[in-house]
Amino acid sequence: MTQSATPTDLIVERITHHPGCSLDDVVAFCPELTWNRIFLEVDRLSRSGRLRIMLTGRGRYRLALATDAEFCGVPPPDPPERLSVLPHSRHDNPCERCRGLMVSEHDDDFQGWRCILCGERVDPVILAQRRNSESAGVGAVHGGR
Repeated sequence: MTQSATPTDLIVERITHHPGCSLDDVVAFCPELTWNRIFLEVDRLSRSGRLRIMLTGRGRYRLALATDAEFCGVPPPDPPERLSVLPHSRHDNPCERCRGLMVSEHDDDFQGWRCILCGERVDPVILAQRRNSESAGVGAVHGGR
């Protein structure tokens, strides 16, 4: 990496030359950056709308800049049979466990969000139970005074 090129610049440049590449490909294209640094930049670029992340299977993602027309036109390799991304469902909060990127997913047994970093899975029922547990814990603390 040159001194004037930021990690973001480097990642955007590599994805520009390889639209639809995987996260693992970006790691290979950027040996001067750690995996953690690449993940954080990809997460930030995705949240800002500059980068699209497409789930292609369990734990497999393709990346492209949001302006790349090829991103929507290239079919994913090995399309999953039961797993798909929820098109309009969004969970803007980061993962509670590791602060990673949460992506929507559903299959026959699950409909909710999964962290692409640590694998944490949550759905509306889990989130409601956590809110109820937090409320009960706060009440117990205040009630004990």
